[in-house]
Amino acid sequence: MSLKKGRAIVLKKTRSGEKDLIAHLLLENGEKRMLRLHGILASKNRSPLIAEPGALIEVDYYESQKEELSLREGVVITRHDALKSDYRNQDLLSKILTLGSLAGSGAPDPAAFLLLRSALEFAETSIAGAELDTHRAEAFLMFLCVRALDLMGLMGDTAHCAQCERPLQGRALFGEGAFFICENCNSLADTAGFQCSLEVANMQARRYRDIRSHVEGLDAPVFQQLKSGLQRALRFSVPQPPEVFG
Repeated sequence: MSLKKGRAIVLKKTRSGEKDLIAHLLLENGEKRMLRLHGILASKNRSPLIAEPGALIEVDYYESQKEELSLREGVVITRHDALKSDYRNQDLLSKILTLGSLAGSGAPDPAAFLLLRSALEFAETSIAGAELDTHRAEAFLMFLCVRALDLMGLMGDTAHCAQCERPLQGRALFGEGAFFICENCNSLADTAGFQCSLEVANMQARRYRDIRSHVEGLDAPVFQQLKSGLQRALRFSVPQPPEVFG
């Protein structure tokens, strides 16, 4: 059994027996692990806040050949309180954590931790609040969904048809998965679908801070098709897919 130290984000927590909590973590190296907090619900000296979903924590833990890690001690660095102030903000937090968990579902990649940490920081400072704007929240979730699918290796080619492999030009259909089909292969292809392919490529390549006003200002048909296309991509690609836009 070895003692290690590191930072992590709490994805969710579950209760184990009368006294223990299990914190489901995304570690800074991109691993998803479970951390057992022995006796924390009965402790007068240790706070269960370290297992609060959405918290950025630093922990000393024991690692063995077992699936679970065992907490020695830990501290909460950031709670992201603004994302827990009411139901709408909590719902946004839940969706961010779900997409962050999906991003970390493949081989361990530190980029998954960085994506989730940046997403929580941005959402808390720029989206969350008493007057949470649904449109702004959905625009950000679209970006996060694209990045999560990309990290999972599920985002298809945005420049070529998934069926004939010819370059997309002018019209496209956002397919059932995270891919696009040209008008020669599907008569339902339209200009909004082609614009979606450009927007997905833009989200893959740029920081959200740099494209936020553009994404929030997309024409309604493109915005709606992006939402529905990304939700279909999750349903097509992920077992028990989350409802991110609803």
